[in-house]
Amino acid sequence: MDMDIRTSTCRNNLRVDRNASYAVAVLTMASAGTMYAFGTYEDSLKEALGFTQSQISTVGYMGDAGLYLSGPFTGRLVDRMGPRVANTVAACNLLVGYLMMCAAVHAQINSSVFVGTFFAMAGAGSGGLYLSLLSSQARNFSAANRGMVVGILVSLYGLSAMLYTMIYSVAFSDRMVVWFLAFIGASTTLTALLSAACTYDVNFLMSTQYTTTGFAHLEEDRDGGSPAAGPADEASEEQQLIGRSQSKGGWGAALVVLAQDVRFWLAFSVLFLLSGSGLMFINNIGSMSKAIRSEGQSSHKETVAMLFSLMNCLGRVGTGVTSDRLPIRKGWFLVVQGLLMLVMYAMMIIKPCTVSLLVSAVGVGVAYGGLWAIQPTLVSEIFGIENFGTNWGYMVAAPGLGGFIFNFVTGMMYDQVSRENELHATHIDKGEADMGTQHHQCRGEMCYKSAFVFSVASCVLAVVLALCLVPETNLGKEAQTVAVHSVEMGTQMSDDDAIDVPPEGFPK
Repeated sequence: MDMDIRTSTCRNNLRVDRNASYAVAVLTMASAGTMYAFGTYEDSLKEALGFTQSQISTVGYMGDAGLYLSGPFTGRLVDRMGPRVANTVAACNLLVGYLMMCAAVHAQINSSVFVGTFFAMAGAGSGGLYLSLLSSQARNFSAANRGMVVGILVSLYGLSAMLYTMIYSVAFSDRMVVWFLAFIGASTTLTALLSAACTYDVNFLMSTQYTTTGFAHLEEDRDGGSPAAGPADEASEEQQLIGRSQSKGGWGAALVVLAQDVRFWLAFSVLFLLSGSGLMFINNIGSMSKAIRSEGQSSHKETVAMLFSLMNCLGRVGTGVTSDRLPIRKGWFLVVQGLLMLVMYAMMIIKPCTVSLLVSAVGVGVAYGGLWAIQPTLVSEIFGIENFGTNWGYMVAAPGLGGFIFNFVTGMMYDQVSRENELHATHIDKGEADMGTQHHQCRGEMCYKSAFVFSVASCVLAVVLALCLVPETNLGKEAQTVAVHSVEMGTQMSDDDAIDVPPEGFPK
């Protein structure tokens, strides 16, 4: 009787922990995606510090590098130490990163490397929250609902940029960028600390509290005595082999296993190409809006940024939900996203104007958001959920590299056109020319034309690679069909029942 009471109490506590954890994850994700708001204040920061476009692009891609290249370390930290430790580290990175950027603006430190270094630290904090919350919640729910769970979380991460953009346009101005940076730092740090206190990974809790909370007896209480799937569901033999191989060593061992699988490189390359061009679009929204506006027309940069963020959110949640429901291979979503980006960039080449930019914000936002909803699901299905944090951590290094290359190339192209415009600007007087040189502004449809041509070429290659990956992905209804079949056989549990059983590898 005492054992039954203790077992029941453990089950109920873990269910409450999981539901509360998801609620906190939803709140934290809604404030964690601050890097996507960079395009809103990028032009103001550029003018405040007197940067060239190449310098402000350097700051942007250093932030992206911190966001994505920290993934392997954060993923391993989450898998080994749990989400609480990872979220605490993220809070420290966010606080120091944004406050030091404030100090740089206040002290007029005209160094893109200095500002970019601390923006990279803030990016590592934002990425740490994303990876920690996504990894822990993906393990808390079964495969049948994982696409929707992931889709909601990543959609809120994308939506946070719209929330901060609205706050910036209402409460701040272009000359108050230092105060806006302080606000971002304070708000994100507070939510990160909240998630550090309240976020749980049921799988991690079961592994660390196994011998002291009665989990050792749960399997004995089950009828039939056969093991059932835990939070990670029934893993295939291939997934189990990958998981065991990765668990034998540290970061190096996990990377070696992934590097030997061609599916990893296909998915990595697609993410590299599509996210790289997407980050180029995000980080240059402010400059693009000003470059292509007509004489006397407002740049509408806040509108473009908010529209992109909203579509980014809808693309994420829409892709997450539909990928679980449609009876097609999930790799086709990558193909559609690549084609949609290609069309939007081509439109910016053919007819660069404010209307085209607004339409492109819709299309690129939906495609970019959907990319971040489908890729984590594919990684969990191909390589298993046991080391998801580590595997996805290596995968998110792709946008870090892609963002660096695309933003670097874009900045160089922009500055080259800007210099050519200044040399041929015979219709303006010397004082205005000096002002144009000082602020490094470019006007006209040619400012970003080469960058969009480069992006179109990358999308073509991404679509070809995505087509090669399609046969290796699951059908949208496959996970649910397997779940239903398992229920009929008495081997599969619901999300609530999944926490009743210890993870594989512990004594029964």
